[in-house]
Amino acid sequence: MSANLRTRGEVISQSPYLNKRIFPALMLVPGAVIFFGGFSLFEMLVVLLPLLFSAGVVFVFFRGYADEVTDFGDVLRVRRGDMVELIRIEEIARARRHWRSISLRVCRRTRLGTDIIFFSNFATSADQIERRAAAGAARPRHRANLPGAR
Repeated sequence: MSANLRTRGEVISQSPYLNKRIFPALMLVPGAVIFFGGFSLFEMLVVLLPLLFSAGVVFVFFRGYADEVTDFGDVLRVRRGDMVELIRIEEIARARRHWRSISLRVCRRTRLGTDIIFFSNFATSADQIERRAAAGAARPRHRANLPGAR
C-alpha cells in the first residue's frame, strides 16, 4: 500500500439505518392500529394499501445503499450488510453527488457491484473523491472494464 494509508479511518458516510429499517417499520405501525382497530374493510384498504406500498418502495429503493464507507487515505472500506470491500482510490472512475448521496463508479467488479452508493456526511464531496482518484491513479483507467463502456 501507499504511504498515504492511514491506520485510523474516517467515516465519510451516514448510516442509512433509518431509511432501510426504521421508516418502513414506522409506516406499518399505523397500518397495524387500523387493522386491529375495528374499522371496516374499505377504510382499512384505503389506509393500508398506500402505507404498505410506501414501506415497500422505501425498503427497495434504499436496499442497495452502503451501510458504512470509511476513508483510510488511499483505500475506501465499503460495508453493506455482511459484505466488506476495500477499494483503492485510483480504482474510482467517477464520483457523482446526488441530492444526499454520493455514487462511485469502480473500474473493477466487486462483490458490491461496480456502482457504490452511500449517504454523504456532507463533510466529503464527490469532487474531493474524484480529484484524489485522478491524482492517485498510477496507471491509466481502461474504460473497457466498465459496463456499458464503448
